[in-house]
Amino acid sequence: MMNRIKIFNRSIFALAMIVMALCFTTCQDDALPGTSLDIDPNKVLLITDFQAPGAEEVSIDEENSVVNIVFPCGTDLTNVTPTFTTSAGNTTTPVSGTAVNMSIPVEYTLVNGNLFRNWTVSASVRCITGFLCDAPTRADITDEDVKAAADWFFANYEGDVAKFVSMEDIKNGTVDLSEFKVLWWYYDRNDAFQMPAISQDPAVLVSVKDWYKAGGNLYLAGYANQYLWDLGRITDSYNRVIGGGGGFENGDTWTVNVVINQEHDRSSHPIYAGIQMDNVDGRKEFPVLGAGWREDHNYVIEKIPEFMVDVIGVPVDPNADFNRNPNAYNEFISRNNAEWLGTWGGINDYFMAGMLELKPNTEFQGTAIFQGIGGIEYNQNEEGTINPGGQNVHQGNINKLTKNTINYLSTKN
Repeated sequence: MMNRIKIFNRSIFALAMIVMALCFTTCQDDALPGTSLDIDPNKVLLITDFQAPGAEEVSIDEENSVVNIVFPCGTDLTNVTPTFTTSAGNTTTPVSGTAVNMSIPVEYTLVNGNLFRNWTVSASVRCITGFLCDAPTRADITDEDVKAAADWFFANYEGDVAKFVSMEDIKNGTVDLSEFKVLWWYYDRNDAFQMPAISQDPAVLVSVKDWYKAGGNLYLAGYANQYLWDLGRITDSYNRVIGGGGGFENGDTWTVNVVINQEHDRSSHPIYAGIQMDNVDGRKEFPVLGAGWREDHNYVIEKIPEFMVDVIGVPVDPNADFNRNPNAYNEFISRNNAEWLGTWGGINDYFMAGMLELKPNTEFQGTAIFQGIGGIEYNQNEEGTINPGGQNVHQGNINKLTKNTINYLSTKN
């Protein structure tokens, strides 16, 4: 099915091109370097039709130079060969019929004379994601961050692909987990950390574990990351930072770093697609929480080199600082079959892990994303004097990260 969004009225396009001569610094059509802007109304930089094998839906947004494609659940997006047509006189890079990796947005450049325009083509898969929750119903959620996460999720996903999954229903056998490609569990609380009793019920643990072992994909955020130990996916007793309490306020901006040890750059991972990174002291970081109140509810792994040396017995590297020990890094990712995706902002070494991708192994065929960085909140509290309205200016990065992660997990297996 194709639903093409026609934003521009072609009858006024010539006028728009003339206006562009006055405002070209903010319009989408730009002149190639070393040339002046061409206002010839016959030079139109449009994708007029876009096809991809197996696609269920293609929408073309001419105003924003965006193409969105929806594929069936289970589609491999890493090798897609789309075909498309453009308005007359254009050349494109890549050309129509070129195989591309659509697990991340693909940029197409249209050139006509001395004008060019960049188009972004994004793909997603139509899979059912469950919002896993210890509350029996959505109305029973009491934590403000979990409630905000649920509100965002159900506002941004259609009802046929977004379902509320209560652990009570799993226990009672009234929900079939095989219907779900992804389960997202975000767990938060303000008092001392402990897992909800229902999550430890044997029937719930067995059901979720069997689903995960069979290829279901888990997105765990906040305190929910403890489930990776409860399910047996992580077996080592790492040191962890587990935040708690009502929080505090300050004027800092909290960030996530995606270059581990200033060496392993994960910024191209699909969960970070479209998120603007800042280069800081050999790191790439993006902000997640602005000035104001912060609960600081971390669930992250810390002192990784110390654990690997003292408990596991990996050798110290005499040519590296203790927390930069490559032997510790290699052992950590190897024994967990993991990709280390992120740390707190400002971390230059292997001291801690705040975001991980746990890949399938011989027991668990599903993929899990571990996201335990405390600055990633879904509701900045309306408290304190710095930001009493609780408006997180970086909430868009959190929302994009969440959507990217759900989309990424929807493509696995």
